[in-house]
Amino acid sequence: MIHKLKIQSVFAVLALTTTLAFSASVSAAEVIQVGYVNAARALNDSPQKEAAKKRIEAEFAPRDRRLIAQQKDLRQLEDKLKRDGSVMTQTAKQRATQKLRGKKRNLQREFDEFREDSNLRQNQERVKLQKVVLKAIDTVARANGYDIVVGEGVLFAADRVNITDKVTAQLRTEFERAGRPAKKSAK
Repeated sequence: MIHKLKIQSVFAVLALTTTLAFSASVSAAEVIQVGYVNAARALNDSPQKEAAKKRIEAEFAPRDRRLIAQQKDLRQLEDKLKRDGSVMTQTAKQRATQKLRGKKRNLQREFDEFREDSNLRQNQERVKLQKVVLKAIDTVARANGYDIVVGEGVLFAADRVNITDKVTAQLRTEFERAGRPAKKSAK
């Protein structure tokens, strides 16, 4: 993690140095407009993220309910075995215990598959959202005449160059154009 931050910092310094060197070589009449965007915040504040979260929840809700019901049934079987185990024959108790272990293993496997499928689906949605955010950054940058927009690895950005709110507004606009009303985030 520290190594990754160091590499990001080095890239940020190199980008800034290159920008400054480039801007120094540009004639005094030309001004380079630089913007900064916190892409992670723009993504987190976007209505698209909330819509994706709701889609995933709706997609996995039936399976989640089924697993919870199976877990409840398993607990009832465990309770029955504890309650009736003392009056059961040794053979019947062993069969019931083996059956219970098998059901526990199957349920654990189904929970693991559920978690894996859910994580995969969330990653797919995250990739889609990142593409949407990058497109919004591009749209805002072009519409506002930015020559360079920087993001990750920036240690400081003045408010006048921070376009994160503009990008978030663009994401809301695109979301509304798609026919889904966006909720304003409370800050």
